[in-house]
Amino acid sequence: MLELLVRQMGDQLDACGATVEIGAMPALKTIHGLLDSIFQNLFTNAIKYRSDQPLEISVYAEKTGSEWVFSFTDNGIGIAPEYHERIFGVFKRLHNDPDVPGTGIGLAICKVAVEKMGGRIWVESDGVEGQGSKFTFLLPLMAPENPALHPAGESRTRRRSQISH
Repeated sequence: MLELLVRQMGDQLDACGATVEIGAMPALKTIHGLLDSIFQNLFTNAIKYRSDQPLEISVYAEKTGSEWVFSFTDNGIGIAPEYHERIFGVFKRLHNDPDVPGTGIGLAICKVAVEKMGGRIWVESDGVEGQGSKFTFLLPLMAPENPALHPAGESRTRRRSQISH
């Protein structure tokens, strides 16, 4: 899934000299398109709000107890701590730069998608340019109230490469 998304966003990632590292990802059956939507919005924001450095993105998942812990890290401009909760609201853009397109709904979509699967999402960032942000979201291994979420095994592929076509 993530490899396909990276290929689809290849031109945008190439344009900013991005390096993408994807760790082992679980194969999950989820409500159609929710995980895709989460990652697409996180990649899009990483590209939009990158620093002057070449963009670096890392995506990992780890099984801990009864949850999958997903982390998405970039080296972008960061988000000041006082905005960590606000950014997940609808139409809550922190940057009013007319040169940066967007409506302020991407992270709200992420939050709704994660919550629909029985999880939660948050961001860690000091708001220092170049140190970026780390978005973490938890999803239950099996949520009885959400039968659409079932673990279907784990992928063991790892890769670190410059995105190129």
